[in-house]
Amino acid sequence: MPYESGAKSVRRGRRLLYTAAALLALVVVVSVAVLFMPASFNHPDARRVSEIKLFSGQTGRGATITDAETIERVCDALGGCSLRVDGVSLGRMGYGLRVTITGSNGEQAFYVNSSGSARRDPFFYAAEGGMIDYDYLLSLTEE
Repeated sequence: MPYESGAKSVRRGRRLLYTAAALLALVVVVSVAVLFMPASFNHPDARRVSEIKLFSGQTGRGATITDAETIERVCDALGGCSLRVDGVSLGRMGYGLRVTITGSNGEQAFYVNSSGSARRDPFFYAAEGGMIDYDYLLSLTEE
C-alpha cells in the first residue's frame, strides 16, 4: 500500500511540473509577441479624433487642437512610422512632448521624446521605417 501512495505523489508532482512548464511557455510566448509587435497608438484615425492636447515638457507650453484640418496634420505627423519596443520606461521621468488624444474611443496619452523615440508606459518605443514629425508637433505648442 505505501508504494501506491508514492506513485500517486510522483504522478501529482509530474502533473504540477507539466502545468508549470506550460504556464512558463505561455508567458514567454505572450512576452515575445508584445515585444515584437509594432505599436499602434501613434496611428490615430483623424476622423474619430475630436481633440488633441500637446504639452511641451521642455518649455511648459501647451496647445489644444480641435479643428479638423490641424487634427489630420497632427495624426499624419504622429503616424509617419512604425514603433517597436526599445526598452522599459518604468521609473523614468521627463519627456519632450505629452500627446493626449480624445475621440470616440476615449482618451489616450503617450509621450514623444524625439523624432525617433516615444514612450507609453511601461515601454520606450523606437521609430522604424520613418520618423515622427517632432519639430512640427513642438511648433504647435509655441504658437
